[in-house]
Amino acid sequence: MSNRQTKTAYEFTNYKPISVHKKVYDELITQKGITDYVFVHEKAEHNIRIDRNKIDVNLPVVVAEPQYGIFELLKVIENAKSVNLISSSFVSLMMCKKYNTNVIAHMYCDRAHISQYIKKHDIEVLL
Repeated sequence: MSNRQTKTAYEFTNYKPISVHKKVYDELITQKGITDYVFVHEKAEHNIRIDRNKIDVNLPVVVAEPQYGIFELLKVIENAKSVNLISSSFVSLMMCKKYNTNVIAHMYCDRAHISQYIKKHDIEVLL
C-alpha cells in the first residue's frame, strides 16, 4: 500500500485526536460563552434549511460550519441539548452510533421518502 493510499484510508476513519474535538468545541461553544445550545446541520447553500419554528430557539443555535468535518464536530454534537439534522451523512452516522440521545431528522427538508428507514434506527423524524 502506498503512502497516498494509507493516508486516504486514515482520513475516512472516525479517529481524531481529542485535541481536535476540544479545539472545535472551544471555538464554537466555550469562546462564545455558550453552555446550553441546539446543534443544526443544514445546507443553506442549497436552500435545504431547518425550520427554526421546529426547534428550541430559546437556546443558541450552533450550526455546523463547513470548515469543520463531521468527526471534528463530535464533541459539539455530544453536548448539544438536541441535534437537528437534514437527511445527510450526519443522519447516517447517527443511525450507526448515537452520539446524542436527542437526535431529530427534519425530513420535510429533503428525502422524506426514507423517513421510515430512519425511524427504524430510533431517530425522531419530523415531516
